[in-house]
Amino acid sequence: MCNDSRKMQAEEKYIAGDCSLKALAEEMGLPYGTVKKWSAGEDWQQKRKAFQTQAMKKAAAKAVNKKARELARLLEASEEMESALLLAARAFTRKMEEEENPEWMTDGKNPAGNLTAIIRALGQQTENRMLLSGMMKEGGGKEETSFRVEIAKEAEDLAE
Repeated sequence: MCNDSRKMQAEEKYIAGDCSLKALAEEMGLPYGTVKKWSAGEDWQQKRKAFQTQAMKKAAAKAVNKKARELARLLEASEEMESALLLAARAFTRKMEEEENPEWMTDGKNPAGNLTAIIRALGQQTENRMLLSGMMKEGGGKEETSFRVEIAKEAEDLAE
C-alpha cells in the first residue's frame, strides 16, 4: 500500500475514532513520528472535533425528531380519548333525559355519579392533551387551575 493511501486511512481512522495518535500508529504499524507529522500538517485534531460536533448535532436532531413524533402520537391518542369521553357523556345525558323514571335510577345507584366520573375523566384527558400540546405549563399555571375549578364545579352540579 502506498504512503498516500495509508495516510488517508490513518486520517479517517483518527478523525472518526477515539484513539490517540500513538495508538493509531501502533495499530497501523506506522512510526509514531510519521503519524504525528501527518496529523499536525493537516490538522487532524481540528477535523476530529468538527466531525464529532457534526455527529452530535445529527444525533440530537434525530432524538428531537423522534420525541416530536412520539408527542404527536400521544396528542392524537389524547384527542381521540377526549372525543370518546365527550360522546359517552352526551349519550349518558341523552339517556337520562329520554327516560322519565328509568329502572337504573331507582335501584339505589347514583347516575349523576357516573356522569361526574365521565366529566372528571374528560377534564383529566383534556388537561393531558393541553399539557402535551404545550398550551399549559407543567406544575400548574393559571389556565390549569381555572380549568380544574370549572370541571370540579360541573361535576358537583351534576352530582346534586
